[in-house]
Amino acid sequence: MHFEPNQIYHVYNRGNNKQPIFFTDANYLYFLQKIKTEWKKYADVLCYCLMPNHFHCIIEITNESVDATALNDASALRADTRVRPDIPTVVQWFKTMTTNEYIRGVKTLGWQRFDGKLWQRDYYEHIIRNHQSFIKISNYIRNNPTKWHIDKFNKK
Repeated sequence: MHFEPNQIYHVYNRGNNKQPIFFTDANYLYFLQKIKTEWKKYADVLCYCLMPNHFHCIIEITNESVDATALNDASALRADTRVRPDIPTVVQWFKTMTTNEYIRGVKTLGWQRFDGKLWQRDYYEHIIRNHQSFIKISNYIRNNPTKWHIDKFNKK
């Protein structure tokens, strides 16, 4: 599936084995910075929520194509083309980039270690096709933190 211009998507992912991915304020701030600097290259982030073991974003694709350099796509660079990335490529690139930076944070900044992989292999994405669906999903995302205290993965 390709990101299509002027489409709105709900994107969701969580920590591997539902483990926490955010341990400190620095982890949350790092992730928000990456959303702001990297995802903004091709989308507007309309709504988001960062939870200790997962995140949700609603994004609207804002341009027809993305420069291949934004995705570190060596084959596209050789072809000197512009590409519209598919969702799996973007999510995998983002997971790899944030995992590598997180490992650096563990080694140099004292961030908490994680077991195995940081992110689960699969992720969720869904096209939001109408205003009613947008309202329902954005309300769910905004209210997600209020339910964390009863979440079965909250270890506190």
